[in-house]
Amino acid sequence: MYRKICVTNRALAERPFLEQLACVLATKPYAMILREKDLTEEGYEELAGKVKKLCENTDTRLILHSFPDAAMHLGGTAIHMPLHRFTEMPEEQKQKFSVRGVSVHSVVLIFRTICTLTQYHRKRKIIRSNFCFIKNLRFLNIFK
Repeated sequence: MYRKICVTNRALAERPFLEQLACVLATKPYAMILREKDLTEEGYEELAGKVKKLCENTDTRLILHSFPDAAMHLGGTAIHMPLHRFTEMPEEQKQKFSVRGVSVHSVVLIFRTICTLTQYHRKRKIIRSNFCFIKNLRFLNIFK
């Protein structure tokens, strides 16, 4: 069984962003990755606070992206990072998140990711930039 995980991109929203997210969350996805990398950390934290409330109302896991300090400030338990930034994070900071994930763009990076002890990996296909999730059966798998 697969679980639906939504990844945000404000530029693709057909309605005001929070309204669009409310429509998406009404479909009851398992999780939402708030991937708004163009924002400053302060802007991201402000948006994440609003999205957190929407996710809590629908029992959807919120996975914050790229800003671990903002995630910790908001009480976030899940973080998603580009691989290079995740490997630069201090181990102490990584351990503050019960769910840790990274983006990978090649098979070589998938194997490198396994060594970082992340719990899931998001593989971005080269063709058409579609997303799929690859299970890491050697470690805790949040998608079961």
